Amino acid sequence: MQDGAKIAMRTYLSAHHLFAAVHFARLGLELENRHTGQPKFSHEHRSYVIGSVLSAVAFLEAAINEVFCNAADGHNALKPLTQSAHDLMRELWGMGIPRTASYPILKKYQVALVLAGKPQLEDGRQPYQDAHLLIQLRNALVHYEPEWLPAPTGAHGFEVKLKHKFPPSALFAGSGNCWYPDHCLGYGCSRWAVNTSVALTEEFLSRMAISGNYQAILPKLGLPLPEKLGPPLP
Repeated sequence: MQDGAKIAMRTYLSAHHLFAAVHFARLGLELENRHTGQPKFSHEHRSYVIGSVLSAVAFLEAAINEVFCNAADGHNALKPLTQSAHDLMRELWGMGIPRTASYPILKKYQVALVLAGKPQLEDGRQPYQDAHLLIQLRNALVHYEPEWLPAPTGAHGFEVKLKHKFPPSALFAGSGNCWYPDHCLGYGCSRWAVNTSVALTEEFLSRMAISGNYQAILPKLGLPLPEKLGPPLP
């Protein structure tokens, strides 16, 4: 090795975020399956569900950022794209577009599709609609503000948007607590968050005709997550 030679390494976190989202979802379900008796609150269970939702959205952002970074570095993973698409993505990423956290996550996906000359995700259809709701839920949890709602009839905005998307938490079955956050934050929500985030990224990659860095771990995750899960992850 010549004097002054350097070795550089880069980590792709999309797979780690996705693994965490699935892992937290499974842990939350284990607690729900063991629950018997009266409704109860569990800090442990709540932390698993919130962790799953936050990790699912972190996965969404990491996955698209990795695509732009690969374009900037001329990575073989984007070889199916035209040279023009490579150049546009590299040049705009170098200019900070859509590089910073100020860009909405789903807009990053749309920008990539436009630059590659591919059809954008339809914002009035799935999986875009659920991904948009998922990001809204993540934002509400990260920037949480307590609200007064008359239980059990006080319908929160998320109850209107999400109640039909997944079953409620088993820990609060039969309780008069408001749907959001207590009935909302259960395994059903975690399952929906994971499946939604993966459905969006897979649709995006299909339109781009490229592969994602996270896809290597998909076989061991058992996705999409079912209503009932099997053994723990290896």
